[in-house]
Amino acid sequence: MTPAEPPPATPRTALRPRVWTVFLALSIALCSNLCLGVFTALAALAASYFERGALDVEALQELLTDPTWVLAPTLLLTALLSIGIALAAAYLSPLPLRRRLALVAPVRRFGWLSLPLALGGIAVGIAAGTLCDAIGVPGSANESLNDAVAVADPLTLVVLALGVAIGAPVAEELLFRGYAQQRLVERWGAVTGIVVTSVLFGLFHIDPSQALPAIAIGGWLGWLRHRSGSLWLPFAAHATNNFLFVVFARLEVPDPEGALSWALAGGGLLVAAALVFHVERGVTRDAPGI
Repeated sequence: MTPAEPPPATPRTALRPRVWTVFLALSIALCSNLCLGVFTALAALAASYFERGALDVEALQELLTDPTWVLAPTLLLTALLSIGIALAAAYLSPLPLRRRLALVAPVRRFGWLSLPLALGGIAVGIAAGTLCDAIGVPGSANESLNDAVAVADPLTLVVLALGVAIGAPVAEELLFRGYAQQRLVERWGAVTGIVVTSVLFGLFHIDPSQALPAIAIGGWLGWLRHRSGSLWLPFAAHATNNFLFVVFARLEVPDPEGALSWALAGGGLLVAAALVFHVERGVTRDAPGI
């Protein structure tokens, strides 16, 4: 009697997806954005030189922060580059594009909690920003963008708002929570995958004053992505956070200082912790052991 043939082995890559592709895609995105920044700086340098016949540092700095001709187009081009890289990386995956990028219906819906969950990232970001201010983390990227939004004409303001509140969230969520996190979680587990993705998200922002809050917000967005099973809720949270940044910058709302900033940070963290506890308790009750 011929012995039955053993079942075919499951390919190792199907169970443990390659993660070097994640670091390659993020490296390409980072290098592309840096190259775009260098090109913009060189173009501004050339324009300043030909206009004045000499190198004027103050004029060059003013040109680099010009909202109409520099910041707005750069924001949109950076977002388009990152979106293209995320789509290309996902297209090369054996999984369908929508599934690889988590562009699917949520597996868990939160009902009325969706709004506070979307706002939770703002609370986490405020807490991280307050800590950065307290320890004196250097950085000026937000100040430059703040100033640009505050003085932009209406048309430029619309372009800046689209770049900050729509373009950046779409690009970063596709690249980080959509492509990178899903592969890292499948390979290393939820906690490690979310933490590594969040750190990479923070490093992607380069400027220290942005990087540390981005790590904290990235952790929150990553948790939303993991628990909802979809990219839609973290995108909504990210877009809400960035849109409010544009609104506050336009209205020139001052950052809270002193005891008020710590009170807002502490209160925000308490609310965020309560939301996490409530959601995790519901997950455990619905599916013990997860």
